[in-house]
Amino acid sequence: MLFLNIFVLAQSDKSSVKVIIISKAGKNRVCTNKEGEILLRVSIQNIKKFKKNGLVHYSDLGAKGDGKTDDMDAIVATHAFANKYKLSVKADSRHTYYISGKSRSAIIKTDTDFGTANFIIDDTNVQNIKTNVFMVKSELIPFDINGIYTLKKIKKN
Repeated sequence: MLFLNIFVLAQSDKSSVKVIIISKAGKNRVCTNKEGEILLRVSIQNIKKFKKNGLVHYSDLGAKGDGKTDDMDAIVATHAFANKYKLSVKADSRHTYYISGKSRSAIIKTDTDFGTANFIIDDTNVQNIKTNVFMVKSELIPFDINGIYTLKKIKKN
């Protein structure tokens, strides 16, 4: 049986940590290397499954959602994976995600549904006060709307 390893740089932003996706057989796993980069291992079968569903949950890529385990690396990795493969992200219903003060940002470029999930953001040991927990970005090109100069509530035209 042939196993294929694919290394993909999925997220590299000045305000966030680098996320490297490794396509390899075995259980999905998130860890960090000695440089502080996040390594996400996802099997080819799971990549195909997520792409078919058009959706990935935080728990699919290692988030516990128990309110105690630091889920920040898994959340960052989930969004990097979703951004790379243009998948929606859904937080697991009624889970509580604990986010530590690590200097990491989850960059959101796809549809994200937080649903009934809760987030505990622990600011007791913040590494960098200027780091956002979530950053919403778009790959769409901005454009000017001609003819509209102001927007007012209940405006007829």
